[in-house]
Amino acid sequence: MKNFICFAFGIILLAPISRLNSQPEDLKTADKQYELKNYGKAASFYENILLADPENTQILPKLALSYKYSNQTEQAIKVFSQIVNKPSTDMELLFEYADLLRSSGNFEEAKLYFEKYAVHNPVVGNYFAQTCDYAQTQLKQPNYCKLKNLESNTKGSDFAPVAIGEDLLFASERVTDQNVKSASRVELFKANMSNSKDISSNLREVLNKESKGLGNVNFTEDGKHVVFSKSNELNEHALIQALTPLEIYFADIDGKDSWTNIKPFEYNQKAYSYGFPALTDGGRTLYFASNAPGGFGGYDLYVSYKSPDDHWSKPQNLGAIINTPGNEISPYFKDQLLFFSSDWHQGFGGFDVFKTKQRGDVWEDVQNMGTCVNSTMDEYYFTMDKDGNGYFTSNRFGGKGGEDIYQSLKLKLPKDAKGPAILDTEIGEMALNAKASMSTAEVAKSQEALVFDDPALLDKKEAQTNKVYFVQITSLTKYSEQVEERFKKYAVYGDVYKVNSDGVTKIRIGSFVDVNEAVALMNLLRKNGVKDAFIVGDIIDPVRTSLISKANVKVSKSEQPAENKMVNPDVSEEGKYKIRVAEYKAPDWFDISKINDLGNIEHWTKSGWTIIVLGNYTTENSAKDIISKLKARGFKDSYIVVEENGKLFRL
Repeated sequence: MKNFICFAFGIILLAPISRLNSQPEDLKTADKQYELKNYGKAASFYENILLADPENTQILPKLALSYKYSNQTEQAIKVFSQIVNKPSTDMELLFEYADLLRSSGNFEEAKLYFEKYAVHNPVVGNYFAQTCDYAQTQLKQPNYCKLKNLESNTKGSDFAPVAIGEDLLFASERVTDQNVKSASRVELFKANMSNSKDISSNLREVLNKESKGLGNVNFTEDGKHVVFSKSNELNEHALIQALTPLEIYFADIDGKDSWTNIKPFEYNQKAYSYGFPALTDGGRTLYFASNAPGGFGGYDLYVSYKSPDDHWSKPQNLGAIINTPGNEISPYFKDQLLFFSSDWHQGFGGFDVFKTKQRGDVWEDVQNMGTCVNSTMDEYYFTMDKDGNGYFTSNRFGGKGGEDIYQSLKLKLPKDAKGPAILDTEIGEMALNAKASMSTAEVAKSQEALVFDDPALLDKKEAQTNKVYFVQITSLTKYSEQVEERFKKYAVYGDVYKVNSDGVTKIRIGSFVDVNEAVALMNLLRKNGVKDAFIVGDIIDPVRTSLISKANVKVSKSEQPAENKMVNPDVSEEGKYKIRVAEYKAPDWFDISKINDLGNIEHWTKSGWTIIVLGNYTTENSAKDIISKLKARGFKDSYIVVEENGKLFRL
């Protein structure tokens, strides 16, 4: 009996030691799952480590992010609240926490943390702080629609719906564990819209030989051709965040509903994602999203056209009206309307669905689809059926699984009107402490307060002769290679520099000899969400200044868009006279305030260029009068055009 007691007591003593000895191996496994983006599994391993050693607070940041990325919101908020107010907290965790609070509908507290993050990154922090005000206002507006969580949804993820006649085709994960996504494959299913319980799995073998992960499927109007995207990743979060590449494929559909003649999109690249495809115009036009270099942010929307010999044209970026420094995904085109999801345009949190209207080559202002579709969480893969009902994917609270498909009955689209504008923020602290420049005589009075000389110029003899102008977009006290990568996307506006001074890293775009060119870019950046942008006079000092990214928007003369020719254009219809003012490879390069008193401003796109057009004028003489004013203002290459069948023809 004595020996048994000693043995049992020994086991009790050894148990904690055994758990402690296993911790390094558990931590290694947890970190590995975290690196692989298997956040649900990573969270479970981190939890076990904390149970064995509650004082191991070093793992809390990764645990918080694992909870967030696996949609365990309540647990994520609890862990974030323990770490975000500590002096040593990584500033990026503040943004992640603020984003989580916003998605949870706690806009007031989210705004506070976005503003705290703005001390580190004013551009992003202040922009998203303002979206909290916008969301609170818009979510209070009444909606006149009925939302329905489809009965076909499961505890797994159901997403990417597409209406085909009376049926709804969608992708789905069927999981065996309610807490951890453990589906072995994403499969296609079909449900009858009048009875969404009627699920058919006769399509589930379609992609089994093609891939493990499915982005989405889209069909031509006649149902004879299909486009789809695929990946080796199951996790929908990983697909949307471009953590694993997507590829686009085409196929024909025979009389037995079999997919044949499967071909890849000729512009797929292994290193980047090409996904979220949508066909229109009888399969001759393809809209899709890609994170390939040369865009405005993460995912951008592109269009490609099929030639008579069945080759696709080089993809064209849809431009700055649609694309942003954030992500734009899941396009859907119907009746001249382009629907898509964005995590940057003014929204309620996460991805919201937006729409814009096409008129010729023009895209009108982007509008939020409102609360008939959007919530504080993510909404994407929007589509419509023949009766005008909307369908979309959302991970909003109250659903059955990770992502569910919702129906918005008899959806009323927003009217073609601009939404409420987000107010400009105050100038950043660094700008207020700078010394005003004295060389701004040609700058409008309203802009003078935004032009400064860098304090480093005070001791530079060459300041007046070699001074140039930059647009400063932010200044950071903590800087790393990871942070630097985020600013390379601004190369669409010009050369991107970093300037180191007194422990602060300043991010600037330039340079400009003419201060008014810098003003034009500053106004564009502020319009596109960089609310703290201001102008700095400085020299390119190699001791303080280094190039982050070379501008990727400059092209040779031969690359400029070709002009349409028309011998006898029809100008009998009033208002068809327009003026082609200028064209830019980087959309909206100049300050539109220089011409907004002369007529309606239109943005046309062609071959990757954005064309600035003024219209509409009733007579040729009235257009000529405007030409004289434009040339007096420096637009010497402007000329008269007329619009015919959605195209511009030089008169």
